[in-house]
Amino acid sequence: MSRTDHRLIQLAAMASADLQAEWQAYFGETAPTLPFSLLRRALAHHVQEIIDGALPAATERLLNVLARDPSARAPDPATRLKTGTRLLREWNGKVHAVLVTEDGFLLDGRQHASLSEVARSITGARWSGPRDHETYPDALPDPWMARRRECASELYGTLRIGREDRAARHAQTARNWTGFDAPCILFCHTPQFMVRAQWADMGIWLQTVMLLLQEEGLATCPQGAWAQAGTTIRELLDIPKDNILYCGLAIGHADPEAPVNALRTARAPLAESVRFVGV
Repeated sequence: MSRTDHRLIQLAAMASADLQAEWQAYFGETAPTLPFSLLRRALAHHVQEIIDGALPAATERLLNVLARDPSARAPDPATRLKTGTRLLREWNGKVHAVLVTEDGFLLDGRQHASLSEVARSITGARWSGPRDHETYPDALPDPWMARRRECASELYGTLRIGREDRAARHAQTARNWTGFDAPCILFCHTPQFMVRAQWADMGIWLQTVMLLLQEEGLATCPQGAWAQAGTTIRELLDIPKDNILYCGLAIGHADPEAPVNALRTARAPLAESVRFVGV
């Protein structure tokens, strides 16, 4: 009999008090309030991970995607990029062309060893690992892409940062990680099994919080960029590992002398987004 089989047989014979003690021993905390059949299964899963090894990270990510949306298509197997391949990515209203070379990746005449370095050069962000969720679709069509570019143009124009001033753009992007100097950042997260309806609920909840804070004289800035830092924030704030970091919300008093706080981005005409029937 294998070591795994032996431990599973032991778990199957345990009474409720033994299962709770086993949970305390493994995780260093009181067992959650679950039916004992589920508690036994959770412990059995953990035992098998310890003895036989856990699933690869890529497989876990795929299972999490399918758990949230069973109709999601599994990603194609990874392929090796051929030398000479040209990759195009849009960031902050600008399209960046990356050339695959024998030694790595070429961006704007500079050689990079990995795509992570390329992404860091473009965005200025140093977080590693996958995003908790995408903030925009990979191929955002017009009119949404045109609106996004217009907003970016208005923002950087207000800040007097030119399109080619990469260092200044990186510095502005990096200010996300200080909450744009706000003294308080609220992090909004949710269990991975939640679906689109609950994500909509989070948006409604956030807007309510923002309005209440404004009523108290405080300004807010919702930050989708924090999706890049889910792993780090979960570790720092002891957020359950099965939770997705939805966004951050910077909270503080707005600086009335900062030009960016006077910016009001353009809005699409009402007729483009609302259709009145029977009026």
